[in-house]
Amino acid sequence: MKSQNLAIWILSLTAALLLTAVMFSHPQPAAADLTIKDRDYQIVTATIQQGGEALYITDVRSDLMAVLVYDPRTRALQPKAVRTVSEMFQQ
Repeated sequence: MKSQNLAIWILSLTAALLLTAVMFSHPQPAAADLTIKDRDYQIVTATIQQGGEALYITDVRSDLMAVLVYDPRTRALQPKAVRTVSEMFQQ
């Protein structure tokens, strides 16, 4: 009987420690504000005015920018525009 009590006590202590760890851990929420820059490409995620999220991909060598918007209905990225960087910032 004593070995059963010891096992129950250890399992209860482990459960309490795990519960405390879960209660005090704060996971980082997902945010659309990430930038990745390499030699040839720059990739930026951002929130758009319509309330969705967009992915901006810039090809530095060819000076082209593509805008892809996430469509939650189809759960896919929809291409919105591919233009030169100067054309994108003129609008």
